[in-house]
Amino acid sequence: MKVGFLIIDMQKNLLDDQREVMNVDGACEYINYVAELIREKNNVVIHIQDVEGASDIDDDSISIIPEINVDQRDICIKKV
Repeated sequence: MKVGFLIIDMQKNLLDDQREVMNVDGACEYINYVAELIREKNNVVIHIQDVEGASDIDDDSISIIPEINVDQRDICIKKV
């Protein structure tokens, strides 16, 4: 059986103003650690981005924050 790890809404426009309220850096450490364990077992890591209301889905403001490691094997899904 395959395991999937979903990483949801870890993007700049949703988190940049929350860094002082939430422990974003700490969360990223855990997310990156678990994601790497999942990849090592040849399972899938899926990043889901919320692009609803964005005029350009490739806009940098809705991109995944740089603290999250996105591997070339990962799947990225943009949700509306």
